Amino acid sequence: MIREGGEIEPVRVTRGAGDVLIESAGDSLLITGSPDKLDVLADTVEGQAEHPLTPDGRPAHTHVDYFPGHFYLHPDSVPVVITTRMAEPKGL
Repeated sequence: MIREGGEIEPVRVTRGAGDVLIESAGDSLLITGSPDKLDVLADTVEGQAEHPLTPDGRPAHTHVDYFPGHFYLHPDSVPVVITTRMAEPKGL
């Protein structure tokens, strides 16, 4: 979970069955689902990491939100926005 200021809190991923369920538990993000559907979420996260900036140079972001008929998210999943936080250059 990302708190104000962009700090990442613990994320726990567990293999289970069925659609991916994303839950908030205290300061942690819990993600459970079948391996094939977790792979789809992993591809989404990897895509964000591979393309961290928009064409005009701003930090990119990706919404992971359930909608009726979603092909891998469980209806009870909390919405998540994946963003890229660029490190400040050192020594400049």
